[in-house]
Parts: sequence; structure tokens; C-alpha cells
Amino acid sequence: MIYVFVFQGEFGFELLNWQGVVRKFATTIALEDKIICCSRANLYLLYETADEFVDISEVPLFKQSRASAYWGIFSPAELPRYRLIGQFKEKSLKLLLRHQLKQFIWKNSQILQGNLNQPVRFILSARPTRINDCLFGWSRNDGVMDIYDLLDVENNLYRKIEPDLSWRLVIEERLKFSLDEPFLLIQTRKRDTSTKQPSPDLLETESLIEHLSRQVKIVLLSFDTGRWLDSHSDFPEKNIGYHYRCTSFPEQACLIYHARHCLFLTEGDFGSHIYVPPMMGKDVTVVAPRSIFQLESTPIDFWNQKVFTCGGQVVAAIAESVLSSDESLNQFSSHLLSKYFEQNRFVQHH
Repeated sequence: MIYVFVFQGEFGFELLNWQGVVRKFATTIALEDKIICCSRANLYLLYETADEFVDISEVPLFKQSRASAYWGIFSPAELPRYRLIGQFKEKSLKLLLRHQLKQFIWKNSQILQGNLNQPVRFILSARPTRINDCLFGWSRNDGVMDIYDLLDVENNLYRKIEPDLSWRLVIEERLKFSLDEPFLLIQTRKRDTSTKQPSPDLLETESLIEHLSRQVKIVLLSFDTGRWLDSHSDFPEKNIGYHYRCTSFPEQACLIYHARHCLFLTEGDFGSHIYVPPMMGKDVTVVAPRSIFQLESTPIDFWNQKVFTCGGQVVAAIAESVLSSDESLNQFSSHLLSKYFEQNRFVQHH
């Protein structure tokens, strides 16, 4: 049997309650069976048990869908190209997306092209499926769709995500310095959305970034998946730090691996980019408004104890406290640098 796993939804759900289920499922099948994993942004690092990875980023309707939990959903008003009828617009678009995905995967999978007579089973994240006591696209806890404190960690097999270090030379060429040099990786998270964000509080961290840039080499990581209303990371084009625009997950993972420490910023919600360093065995300090840490969708203690078990943890820093005064900013910076760097101070050279 060839099993084809297709993830259509949010990265956080893929990271906390999908890739771990695929890994657990891989321990239950016969040696002659094969697994193909399909997702976006070259996320092959999550699927080391797969026989093949197919990147679906360029499937037309997939790019125009909005990631929501395990699904790709649509606003038909935003898609004038698709003239569909009445109340079935949303359902019809979902069916068309499924058709486009399967066509694309069949065309781009070497395993499927080379085994035309072998039985194939597609498992799409948008449709809850149970196979070999592994539940895909849902949580076991009373049918609740959850990656938060009701997440069934027993339904997952987590492992430390290993980077693809072949990206190092590409990154160094663009940054113009060796990744062996100590640096602080900073990434933010914002999301343009037609729905109300859980936290209305905005994050103004320019003073923090400028303060740190005077003491340590910093890399400001920008990221945009190109998918409709996805989260993104952007920094003003100022002569502060080293700017790196990331195009894929392997680049981000390589930078995280080499960074002395990760300082991630977020507003609106607790962004899923924050989950990556802990799953690579590295701490991440998160600066966010107090209201975000108070959300039910931010169970940091649960994640640190039950999910982030590869050596890395989430360290919370409340923005209102960090940025309240020059003294508090100095205290935060000194603590951060003394804990994660060999010395309290590195002078950045431009």
C-alpha cells in the first residue's frame, strides 16, 4: 500500500498534531508499504519517515485558500474566477481543491508514477481519518479540534527536528558572515486577516531591536508563504542588524540551528513560528503583549512539559514589562545575553 498524507491547514496544527501522528503511523506498517507526505514550504524536515515529500505550495487553489486548523477554507467573494452557484460555493471550492491537490501529487510523485499498479490511499487533513489506531485531522479528546491543553500527545510520536545544513553556504553568502559567529535570531509574526484577532494589542519592539543590535550581532528573519492571509514576518528596511528573507522552512531551520539564541516576537495570537526552536532542541524567548499569554490558546506550561521534550523550551517575556522603561529594557537584554552568550557583550561590526 502507498499512503499519501496531505496537509492543508495551519502550520501549528501540522507541527503539533499531524507530523507526529505520521511518525507514529510509520511504526505500524509493513516494510513494503510506502509513505508520501505532501505539504508546503519544503517541510520535508518534518517527515523523515516518509519515502517521498511533495511540495504543494504552487497548487493554484491551495495558494488562494486560507489555512484554518486542518483545512484550507475560502471566501468565495475573494475568488471571482470561480463562478459557482449559490450556497454550494464553499463546498464546491473544497472539492475542487481536493481534485487539484490529487492531480498535482500524482503528476509530481516519482513513487506514484513508478508504481501505477500498487494500491494508493490518500489521507487529507481536512477529513478526520483513523488508521491503525492513529487519528489524523482531529484530537481524541471528546472530538475537540485542539492543539492546546487538550492535545492528545499519545496520538503523536515527537522527535527532534534536524536541520538541512546544506543551506548553510547559501545563507552565509547572503548574510556575508560565517554562521559560526555568535548571533541572535529575531523573527516576528503578524497576520493580515478578515477575522478578529484573539488579542488586539500591537507590539512595538523597535527600541528593543535597536538596543540589542548595539550589543550583539542580530539576524532579522522575514518570511512570507505567499498563501492567502497567512502569518508573515517583516522588519523595516533600516540599517539595523542583518536582514534575511526566508523562502522555505529548511532555511529557517538552518538559521535556528546555528543561532546562539532565538528571540521571537508575536502579536494577535501566539504564532506557530514559536514552536519550531523548542522542537529543534533550542530555547526561544518570546516577547508578546500580556493579553496573548492570557489566552487559552497559549498553554506554555503544558507544551513545555508534554510536547517540547527535545531540550528546548518557550521562555515568556511580557512586552509591557520588558519595554516599560530604559532600566527594564537593560535588565532584559543583560539577562538574555548573559544566559545564552559566552560574554555579556558582543560588538556588532557593519
